[in-house]
Amino acid sequence: MRVTDNMRFTSAQRSLAALRSRHAQLTNQITSGSRVSAPSDDPVAAARMTRLAAQASRTADYRATIDTVRSDIRLSESTLAEAAGLMVRAQELAMQGANGSLTAEDRRTLAEEVEALQSQFVATANTRGGRGFLFSGNRTDTAALSPTGTYQGDGEEHAVEVSPGVTAAVTVSGAEAFTAAGGVDAFATLGALRAALLAGDGAQVADTLGNLEASRAQIVRAQAKSGLIMNRLDAADEALSVTALELDRRRSELGEVDPFSALSELSQLTTTLEQAIAVARNTLGTGNDLF
Repeated sequence: MRVTDNMRFTSAQRSLAALRSRHAQLTNQITSGSRVSAPSDDPVAAARMTRLAAQASRTADYRATIDTVRSDIRLSESTLAEAAGLMVRAQELAMQGANGSLTAEDRRTLAEEVEALQSQFVATANTRGGRGFLFSGNRTDTAALSPTGTYQGDGEEHAVEVSPGVTAAVTVSGAEAFTAAGGVDAFATLGALRAALLAGDGAQVADTLGNLEASRAQIVRAQAKSGLIMNRLDAADEALSVTALELDRRRSELGEVDPFSALSELSQLTTTLEQAIAVARNTLGTGNDLF
């Protein structure tokens, strides 16, 4: 070939190579469904997709944290309901024990049930969740109550980050629910009821009713607080869910190929490529093996 022919041949090869490269790229995009499979496909879109992926990962982490603590607060709510039920039963026993017609043996039988309630109360207060003891504050590795009803946790509320820069308390204070920190020492009140029953003093038994009701009421208040925490966590999770959907939408817009436009372009490109090969062969008079 002459120099001019060589230049024309090289130019034709470059044009055909570009067309074939774009043809292969479109074919790959249609097959994979992704418009940006490598940063070189679209550096700007790839960088934005990387940032969106990082945001989506953080959002997923926040939702996982909420899911864990929400499970614990749900358990706290049901546990506090159980503890309140124990105090209701204690009130029933106190009303029975205050009856002047009961014998000493009758009251001893009631005292035995109150003793069982005390043990059950400690076991309930020491319920464990996914992160440790539910009602020990930040001392999650320590049981909230000792066998004698002494509070062993701290007064701190455990808080977690539920969205960027936003933290929320996710525990209910066992001290406020079960001890004098909430107004009445529930375990001690059960002990006073048991002692009055063993002493056979109906008046003393009746005197415990006020503190038994106060104990029940403070446990119910703690239960209500756990419900409020649950509502906050649900609201935070719902907001994060909306964020996650929006991030997915934006990533899809950037990275996913539009199958209709891609197929249309591929069809046009196939025709253009075939025409370019035919023109090159006619113009340069080359054989099929060169194009």
